[in-house]
Amino acid sequence: MKKIYIAEDDIVTRTLISEQVKSFGFTVTAFEDAITVLEALRKNPGAADLLITDVRMPGMDGTELIAELRKIDEFVHFPIIIMSGVVGVKDISELLKNGASRFLAKPIDPDDLRENIEKALTVPYGY
Repeated sequence: MKKIYIAEDDIVTRTLISEQVKSFGFTVTAFEDAITVLEALRKNPGAADLLITDVRMPGMDGTELIAELRKIDEFVHFPIIIMSGVVGVKDISELLKNGASRFLAKPIDPDDLRENIEKALTVPYGY
């Protein structure tokens, strides 16, 4: 069973997405900030098969998290889905150019979530 980490500071969104991902048959570990998920991945690089992260979070945002992960050999091709409700087309392009595998707009549609997870797990980042 594939393991998915979720980094989202809003508890309602974090819970909703976690439950949706679990309903798709994945194991989920949810984190309330980027720093904690970065530490968890550094300690155990094989613990997750995919990361879903919010853009805006206190302390370290999703774009900084992705940049840090892409510096680590084990995470160069690691699938990362970034999500936000407050970005434009140019911002989405930048997020993808700077290391996100896929982008999801909030509010998250369950069908889009499932499709993006499946695609991100099928084609590693950078291929």
